[in-house]
Amino acid sequence: MKKLLAIVASLGFACAFAVQGNTPPRISVKLPSSGKAGQTVKATVLLTFAEGLHAYQNPPSTPDLLAIVVTLDTKDAKLKSVTYPAGKDEVVAGSDKPVRVYEGAIKIPVTVVLPKKHGKLQLAFRVSFQQCNQQSCFPPDNVSARAPIAVK
Repeated sequence: MKKLLAIVASLGFACAFAVQGNTPPRISVKLPSSGKAGQTVKATVLLTFAEGLHAYQNPPSTPDLLAIVVTLDTKDAKLKSVTYPAGKDEVVAGSDKPVRVYEGAIKIPVTVVLPKKHGKLQLAFRVSFQQCNQQSCFPPDNVSARAPIAVK
């Protein structure tokens, strides 16, 4: 019976571990409700990683790490700049030196040039990343969020 309980407990841990690895970060965008045509507006992309997971800072600590990248997938607007925050030093699997990672909630300030035509617009932000835990990394992925803005 003890063996059976140990097996069930280990399977439960393995399932919880697998689910944790498949938990994408949550994404949201804070953006002004309106802006003038052709104007540059500031926004913030908020990204929250599940407990025990991290992604690599942009710029990465070493060239072989896949850093977070924010892009804008809106045809008429243009991403002017992205200010990636500093990550935290952490020694991760496969590295004997600390590398810079993002954990928990991070805020990524961006500036967007609005289109010159008036109307309602949905800005579509995408964040590409490679998420890891302390043992291994998962395949690269991305998350997206839309934010409305009125162009006046």
